[in-house]
Amino acid sequence: MFSWLQFFYRLCLLKVAPQEAPSTQFVQSISFFAFWLSSSLFFLLLQNFTVSVILGLIQVLLISFLLQLGLWITNTPERSVQARTALFGSGATLLFILVPVLSWLIQMNSETNYIFSLVGVFAMIWSILVLGNILHHTFDIQKLAGIGIAIVYIFMTFAITLRILKVLAISNTI
Repeated sequence: MFSWLQFFYRLCLLKVAPQEAPSTQFVQSISFFAFWLSSSLFFLLLQNFTVSVILGLIQVLLISFLLQLGLWITNTPERSVQARTALFGSGATLLFILVPVLSWLIQMNSETNYIFSLVGVFAMIWSILVLGNILHHTFDIQKLAGIGIAIVYIFMTFAITLRILKVLAISNTI
């Protein structure tokens, strides 16, 4: 298990390719759970428990759906397990590092708002680079194309998340 964690850490540092990810359903399942948990913890910084769990699940399902769509378009379904494992594992690794830092910054007074913003921007840029690198290898596209797709994905998930939050807010007032 330590080798899995080491792999995901090195993947987040862009030192290994996603093709080197373990290609077993078991590791994919662990990565799935870790990404869902870390996403839920991230949303828990800003939302209540139920909404956080729902948003975390939506993140996992959205990235799975879009990955399968991309693999179907490129006719490379054999990369499904490794790509999903790499995406879930790297996402979980980044979030498990980020959540305690953001939690600590939220607990600080309002004078740390600029630090919170800087950490958020840095985390977003790093996530885009990691996601872009995984997409570059998964779909055999140029790195810049992978980064472009990662940016579109990030903004799309923000839009979907905001829409879901609006729907949940409306349903809570009814």
